[in-house]
Amino acid sequence: VRNFWIQGQNAKIQARNKARKSWKAVLESKAGSVKRKLSAASRFGKRMKQLGSGGRDIVFDTSKEFVEMDRAKEEDAMKDFDKMLEKKESSVWE
Repeated sequence: VRNFWIQGQNAKIQARNKARKSWKAVLESKAGSVKRKLSAASRFGKRMKQLGSGGRDIVFDTSKEFVEMDRAKEEDAMKDFDKMLEKKESSVWE
C-alpha cells in the first residue's frame, strides 16, 4: 500500500516539475505579453511604499498607551499646521 501511495506522490511531483519547467521556459524567453506584464509588475513593485517602512507610517503600536499616542499625533498635526501657517505668512510678506 505504501509503495502505491509513494508512486502516486512521485507522479504528482513529476507533473508539477514538468509544468514549472515549461513556465520557466516561457519566462526566460519573455515572449510578447508576458514580457510586458513582467516589466509592468517590476515597475509597480518599485513604486510601492510599504506601510511601516518609516517611523511615521506606523498606524498602531501596542508599546505605548493610547492617550500618549493620541497626544503625539495631535502634536505632529499642530506642528504641520504651524509650518503651513508660517509658509503662508512668509509668502504674503514677500
